Amino acid sequence: KMARTAATGRTAATNRVAVQDMKASLFLSSTSSKVTPTVSPMLQMQAAYTIATWVQVTTRVTSSSAGNIMGSSAGDKLWLNVNSGTGIIRIYHADLTPASVVTSSTNIQDGRWHHIAASYSGGSVKIYLDGALVATQAVTGTLNFTSSIFTLGQGNTTGLVGRYSSMRVYSRALTLDEINQLKNGNAPSGAIVSYPLNEGAGTIAYDTSGNGNHGTITTGTYTADVPTKKRELVGGNMVKNGDFEFAPPVNAVGNPTSHRWID
Repeated sequence: KMARTAATGRTAATNRVAVQDMKASLFLSSTSSKVTPTVSPMLQMQAAYTIATWVQVTTRVTSSSAGNIMGSSAGDKLWLNVNSGTGIIRIYHADLTPASVVTSSTNIQDGRWHHIAASYSGGSVKIYLDGALVATQAVTGTLNFTSSIFTLGQGNTTGLVGRYSSMRVYSRALTLDEINQLKNGNAPSGAIVSYPLNEGAGTIAYDTSGNGNHGTITTGTYTADVPTKKRELVGGNMVKNGDFEFAPPVNAVGNPTSHRWID
């Protein structure tokens, strides 16, 4: 929209956020639940990558291994996971030295939506939590994902039990600004896989990146609990308010006719 000029007595708005209209999220209800792409995107992730998703942990895994958010279900080459005891986020690479990077001071909270992302490029691994950089580690070595199958959820060990929304993979490392754009609903172009995970039913996670790499959902259900909802303009015909809707009172009270109703 065109910004109002100073002549009208108003100034242009800045730093607006595009809120994502998420209608559903995918609940992976057991440690064996997962989403498996038709074709593993890992061959395109060997030089650089960013993996990101919204996650809400509902049940912290109690085994000695961490709950996987994303990873390779064959070859055990890569996982992005949450430590079962502390809630600390960890990224693991079998081919890099050091193999794992752990956030030392920041952890996720059970029952709360978090935006989690990890990237690799030019000998550096980074982890982002809710749009903030929470870990950076210099690494050496070369990634080799030729025999790996990428999954959201289970991976090669136990999966993270909880809700997932808006999972994306890029074959480059996004900048901090791009991570925040992604978190706020303005997804940078060029994703190799993009799963909104808002279908609401069925066993297919549709890829909206344009690459047609749809995923198969194993033991997953849908829920109306989502990270954010799109709110319509106040004063419009209907205003969304959480999980219910109402007509603004001004519309009914101000009606000059003798009949008032809401359809």
